Amino acid sequence: MLEEQIQGHPQRRLIQKAVVSLLQVARQERDFPEWRLISGCLADISEALEVFRPYRRVRKITVFGSARSYEEDPCDHLAEELAQLAVEAGFDGMTGAGAGARHPIKTSLHRQLGQFLG
Repeated sequence: MLEEQIQGHPQRRLIQKAVVSLLQVARQERDFPEWRLISGCLADISEALEVFRPYRRVRKITVFGSARSYEEDPCDHLAEELAQLAVEAGFDGMTGAGAGARHPIKTSLHRQLGQFLG
C-alpha cells in the first residue's frame, strides 16, 4: 500500500527510511505522552513546510535573542547593522521578534524590505 502511494516519488527512499524510523519508535513506545509529542512534531513540520513553501527560494536569516535585553542595549546597534548587511546581501529575515535583542532586527528589516517573516 505505501509502495503504491510513493511509487515514482523522487524522495521514495527517504520516505521509506522515515517510515521505518517511525515503526522502530512504535515498537518501543506505548505511552500517550510520547505519541502526543511525536504526532505534534510531525504536524508542526507539515505546517511549517506549507507556510514556508512560497519562500523556499528566498535566502533567509533567522535571529534568536533574549527578550530580556533593555532598550538602549549596545547590541541594538549591532542588530541594526546586521539587518542592513543582510538586506544588502539579499536576505529576508525571520524571527519571533518579540521585545529584546530581536526587535531592532525585525524593525530594521521590515523598514528596508517592507516585509518580514515572524
